[in-house]
Amino acid sequence: AQADSLAHSLKGIAGNLGLGRLAEAASMLHDHWHLKRPGDTVALLAALDTALAEALAATATAASASPAPSSEGTP
Repeated sequence: AQADSLAHSLKGIAGNLGLGRLAEAASMLHDHWHLKRPGDTVALLAALDTALAEALAATATAASASPAPSSEGTP
């Protein structure tokens, strides 16, 4: 039940952040556990792992491309 809850939370967070592939992978895993849908748990976890790695890489790329905050006007 805890894994189901975590997958549900991850689905919502990823969706709010615009990380569609991660949200979809988390949704599929949540449905698999919560709704007792047939499927290969290992394959669903692998898909989630791939989507998470892609999201982290995209986030790191976006963060490194952002300009550094200015320290002007800071006491």
